[in-house]
Amino acid sequence: AEPPDVEANVQAQDEEMMVLGSIFGDQDCEVEPEARAVRLAVHGPDQSGADRTVTVHIRMVPAYPSHTPPDCYRLEGVDASDVAHVQDALRLVYFENELDPNAVCVMQWADWIRDEYIAKQMRGEGGGAGNAGARPGVHAKAPREDWMDFSMAKRK
Repeated sequence: AEPPDVEANVQAQDEEMMVLGSIFGDQDCEVEPEARAVRLAVHGPDQSGADRTVTVHIRMVPAYPSHTPPDCYRLEGVDASDVAHVQDALRLVYFENELDPNAVCVMQWADWIRDEYIAKQMRGEGGGAGNAGARPGVHAKAPREDWMDFSMAKRK
C-alpha cells in the first residue's frame, strides 16, 4: 500500500472540521485545529422518546482519511460496557465506505451514533447506568485484529 499523503489528509481534515462546525454549531461541536481534535455532541431520542446525548471525542490522525479512521478516544453518554463496541462500530462505518475509500467519515459516525446507538437504547440505559444487556439491531463486534487485514485490503 502507498504511504498516506499527509498534506491531502490535513486538507480533508480541515474541510471536515469546518463543515462539522457549521452543521453542529459551537454548542455541539468544539474544534481544536492545532490538536487535530473534535468534540461532537450527538442528540437523539431513545426508544422511549427521551432525549439522549452522546459526546464523541475524536483525534484526526495523520493517515486519516486516506488509510485509517480517526481515533475515537473518548465517549460520554455511552455505558462503560458498550464503549469498545461503539468504537469498533464507528471504525466499521469508515471501512464500509467502498464508494470513496478516501472519504471523511465523522458525519456518518454522528448518524450511526444517533440512529444505531441512541435510538436503540431504553430509558435509563447508557451514560453509566450499568445496564449491559444486548442491544437489538446493533452490529456485532469484530475482533480488533481483523481491522488491519480489512484496512490493508481496502486501501491497496
